[in-house]
Amino acid sequence: MDLERAGAAVVPAAERYRDGLLAGTTAEAPASPARLASPRRHRLGLPGDIVFLLGAFLLFALVTLLLSRLTGAPFTLPTERVSPALGIPAIVPVLAAGGGYLLAQIVRHLWRPRPGEGWADVARLVAVDLGFVGLFLAVTYLHFHLKTWMPLVNPHLFDQAYFAVDERLRFVIAALAKVRAMVAAVLPAPDLWYQGAQATLVILAFWLHALGNRRWHHHSMIALLLLLMLGPLTYLIAPAVGPFLFEDGPNAVATVSQHAMHEVFSNVQAGGPAWLAAHGGEHLTAALAAMPSLHVALATLVTYYAFKMRSALLPLILFLSGWIFVESVVSRWHYLVDLPPGVALAALVILLTNRICRWRVAGEGRP
Repeated sequence: MDLERAGAAVVPAAERYRDGLLAGTTAEAPASPARLASPRRHRLGLPGDIVFLLGAFLLFALVTLLLSRLTGAPFTLPTERVSPALGIPAIVPVLAAGGGYLLAQIVRHLWRPRPGEGWADVARLVAVDLGFVGLFLAVTYLHFHLKTWMPLVNPHLFDQAYFAVDERLRFVIAALAKVRAMVAAVLPAPDLWYQGAQATLVILAFWLHALGNRRWHHHSMIALLLLLMLGPLTYLIAPAVGPFLFEDGPNAVATVSQHAMHEVFSNVQAGGPAWLAAHGGEHLTAALAAMPSLHVALATLVTYYAFKMRSALLPLILFLSGWIFVESVVSRWHYLVDLPPGVALAALVILLTNRICRWRVAGEGRP
């Protein structure tokens, strides 16, 4: 009887394997029946973690709408040609991530298709992943609005208090500056690597998991989106602009961007909703916020899931993340006190995501 029951479990296991392929959580072969975990599907027919993510987005949108009503801050259509934070149009990294992924997915299937995978399966995977990209665009649109509205929602700034901590820990900043100088001596165009490292980490987080071992793909994307939703709300608790208000750092490119973005911040402070209605779309990604450091939170999150998937590119990701930690302080984007809350926020998001998505790795292997 035990053998009969074990044999009967093989068919559902194979069916779940195919279902996993379409959901982006496949294994090369069905795991043993004792280790298989069934997807928790909502009555809408979607996996439970996706339902949670969509629910979180709707709640995020409602909170953003409520703050818009309370402050009078308008939603504006983006007309920004070049992001002062990135030095390029903000849509370019998104198009590069999505377009590069689509091309790579086609090449991957032609070169080394997964067992039992057809073009219809590839199309379903692409639909799921481009759905993540679309949701990323929607979340970042609201994210930057909230970040821009910060001086209207909470006008009390804590820059003086945070800079006082920097002054007391000046020896730490000096040590980080020496590390930065040593790396910058051999790094081509070091002033461009802070913003470039962030964009690269986001793209790598998407490509590595979507095109490689998809075991942690949904974890990585859901965690990233939750971070982008929770992040701007944490900016409103004890806000600050940044230490560049008191001193310039060694990164000339960063200094130019910082002062240009501070001009936008000052205009929002002085002109309020009327200025935003007239000019907000021209400066959508030019908002400033220092506490906590979402750049450090992002680096922590991407590094964690690259480690979980045992990516061959982990050394590169560690370097980019380490550069963000150092450069964020030395180039005076962030105070020292901004970094620990950034790491803590990433840890909170990771814990929440791993719990929501725990069924995805219960019996999964390499896709």
